[in-house]
Amino acid sequence: MGSFGTTARLLILLGALSCVGMASPRAAQGMTALWQRETLAGDWGALRTRLADSGLTFEGVYTGEIFSNSGGVRQNTVY
Repeated sequence: MGSFGTTARLLILLGALSCVGMASPRAAQGMTALWQRETLAGDWGALRTRLADSGLTFEGVYTGEIFSNSGGVRQNTVY
């Protein structure tokens, strides 16, 4: 499947994990404003805290590259 497929699957998984615990009214009452959170996606119903206590933390990283041939017969840019 390649690097894009793996990245897409990982993003879908992280998106699903970010919704854990948000469906219950009790969890929604404890939500803080986005700019007041320690993490962007919240605590995932205390799952993130339990995982961090076990030594597992998450970090999002984006890397993008652009290659361009601006001269010659075949001019092209690849992202």
